[in-house]
Amino acid sequence: MMTSNQIVSFVARYYKENGGLLANVYKHSRPTVDAGSEYVVVNSLDIPNKLLQELIVNVNLHVNDINSTVPNTARLEELESNAYNVLDKVHSGEIDLYIQTSKTFRENSLNEHYVNIRLLVKILKNS
Repeated sequence: MMTSNQIVSFVARYYKENGGLLANVYKHSRPTVDAGSEYVVVNSLDIPNKLLQELIVNVNLHVNDINSTVPNTARLEELESNAYNVLDKVHSGEIDLYIQTSKTFRENSLNEHYVNIRLLVKILKNS
């Protein structure tokens, strides 16, 4: 059986190794030190106890605003499009990934916006 930590690690590693544009990928939360002007945070919701397990994983693509009130929409759109190409309809043998939704949010305290991509992860193999 895979744990939520293993699945988050899989998604983070898969993003980095398969063409994700951002190099700074953090699991569960952003670091308390400067994370840089662009970074990814991958986290998950609970795993239900089923034979075919499903899990929701959030992939959050963070980008600094152009100024305190203007998001960098061009870069957010580029990163979102890239993430769709990398993460949608992935079939690895043990895990399948499907994008359910995406939405952009403002992070007021950090002067940045982020695109939240919600993935449905299906765990096909209990090991």
